[in-house]
Amino acid sequence: MCSLGWDQVRGCCWCYQGGIVGEHGLIEVSDSAVGVSMDAPPVITLGLTDEGGIDEGAATFFCKATGDPAPTFEWYRNKKKVRGLRYQIVETEGGSVLRITPLRLDRDNDQSVVCEASNDDGTATTQARLTVTQVLYISLPIFIVIPT
Repeated sequence: MCSLGWDQVRGCCWCYQGGIVGEHGLIEVSDSAVGVSMDAPPVITLGLTDEGGIDEGAATFFCKATGDPAPTFEWYRNKKKVRGLRYQIVETEGGSVLRITPLRLDRDNDQSVVCEASNDDGTATTQARLTVTQVLYISLPIFIVIPT
């Protein structure tokens, strides 16, 4: 016979064979305990936020997700997979970072950026907008008064 229990710390279900329920609902194990992993689809824990930058500048997006097994991350810009030298992707523990540099006003302004976290049990996404502005340099006339 097998008694099931949920381990909140490990996030998994345990099957106790040969155990009996003791005081306060604790399970005393007289034989062996067999762990059963409970797979879980990804859940976004840190979603993207809208970012802005200047032409020739940089923008950075952060995304985190949990799941079992741990999810892998993919990045998209306007529904196309991110690739190229201007895009740097760094995987972190439980997350991913996308850095775009240099920003291009004509290519990057008002673009949709999506982080997709996937594992065998599903996919989760988060989305933000990238806004690029142009820096205007204004030069003012300088008047020099020379005494006569």
